[in-house]
Amino acid sequence: MVPFDRKNLQIEDEWSYKQIGYKDSELVTIFRKNLGASKLLGHSDLSKLFYFTIIYETDNAQGFPSKKDNSRISDFEDIDVPNIEKESNSIHVASVLKNGIKDLLFYVSDPEFFLETVKNNNLKLKELNVELELVSDPKWEIYVDFP
Repeated sequence: MVPFDRKNLQIEDEWSYKQIGYKDSELVTIFRKNLGASKLLGHSDLSKLFYFTIIYETDNAQGFPSKKDNSRISDFEDIDVPNIEKESNSIHVASVLKNGIKDLLFYVSDPEFFLETVKNNNLKLKELNVELELVSDPKWEIYVDFP
């Protein structure tokens, strides 16, 4: 298998979007999945998955962030996530927004370097709580099962 190199990776920028509502609740969950990443399914250099969790205060019955927090999170996703991917040799494959939580899922080639890169690129989120969790997923089962 060819070594993974995010800086030179050409994949289609195609994302699925699913919004789920709940009976007897106004809460909404939004799932986004990077369909272009499917061509890397099970890549041997990308066997570790990081959950990058942003915790925010909900601002409405749907569980969405305030305009200020939403702007911070969106700017982070649009500007910093592409830099993190390239600098850390990782790929952002999915995200979930649900009731005070925004999870970004990354397959990474070097977990320690990913953490260092995130630390240098998350200033937009300094007023929000951020948690990171690493799991082993060599077959990309989490990606495959993601809605």
